[in-house]
This record gives sequence, structure tokens and C-alpha cells, in this order.
Amino acid sequence: MNGARLVHDILEKHGWDVSLADAQKVKGLAPLERLTKCRRRRVGGESRCVHFDCEDGVQMAKPLVSDELWELIEPLIPKVPRRHRFAGRKRLDDRRVLTGILFVLRTGIPWEYLPQEMGCGSGMTCWRRLQEWQEAGVWQRLHELLLAKLNEADRIDWSRAAIDSSHVRAFGGAPRPGRARSTAPEAAPSTT
Repeated sequence: MNGARLVHDILEKHGWDVSLADAQKVKGLAPLERLTKCRRRRVGGESRCVHFDCEDGVQMAKPLVSDELWELIEPLIPKVPRRHRFAGRKRLDDRRVLTGILFVLRTGIPWEYLPQEMGCGSGMTCWRRLQEWQEAGVWQRLHELLLAKLNEADRIDWSRAAIDSSHVRAFGGAPRPGRARSTAPEAAPSTT
């Protein structure tokens, strides 16, 4: 059995999605170690998140925050000025933190298990920034912006939309009925 077939069989046995062509590109232990650490199991019908470059076999992961998405989000994120006195550690780049937030939300892992190798800071940093941006209204504005862009492109099927009172406030509501009249022959005596 050749080395590529052995690598392929071992990875398939452990549930990793690897083609034989990818396994043939692996030479030595270091690329094998990178391959097994960087790839993640496929869930359902999801597509691959890591691919091999045809020229030199280098692994490249698809970015979670594309340039197009970042161009939409960046203007919505409030700029935080750096303190001059007691400046402390420099604030992590917002795009990196957003990548960490999306990774945690997409995979469902706990915040504290966010891999440091991703360069997104700690899970606590990402969680704090998520909370900070929520309080600043970033997510609501992003939602409205994306809805407007999808509506312009005629990509929303409004016939499938539903509105209920938990999402849309009813201003004024129904008219209040008048005061009910007493049916007793006379007023009851006071108990106080």
C-alpha cells in the first residue's frame, strides 16, 4: 500500500473528508499534521472549508468575513479612540474580532474554546465586542442594510413574510371599551 493511500484511509477512518488526490500531495509528517489539524468534519451537506492550492499544495481556508461583507459592516462599527493616558494594550482589529464572533456563532463552540491560532483574540474579547456592538445598534443597522440591498435586488419573497405582535408594535391597539355599568340595585358600602 502506498503512502498516499495509507494517509487517505487513516483520515477517512476518522471521519475526515479528504480526496485521494489531496492525500497524494501530502509528503512527510508536517503536511499531514497540518491537514488533520486544519480540516474539520463535514456536517450534513456543507461544503469544504479548506482547499489545496494546485501549484504548491498550500492549504488556504475560505475567509469568514469576505471583502464585500467587510465593506458593508466597517462603516457601521463605531470607532473607539485610544486613550492617551494609561493606554494599555492596543485594541484588536475589528475585522479579526468579527471573524472570531462569526466562527463561534457558526460552529456553536463555547466562547472560551475559540482557537488562539485563528488570530481573533480570546473568546472573551470577541464576546465583549459582540456585546459592545449590540449596545451600539450595529447588528440592527446591518440587518436593515442587508434587507434594503436584498429588496433592491428583488431577492426577497414578500409573499412569505409574516408579521405578528412580537415583532411589530401595534400603535394605539384596539379601542378600549367604556366603563362597565354596575348591575347592583345600589352602591355597595365602603369596606375601609
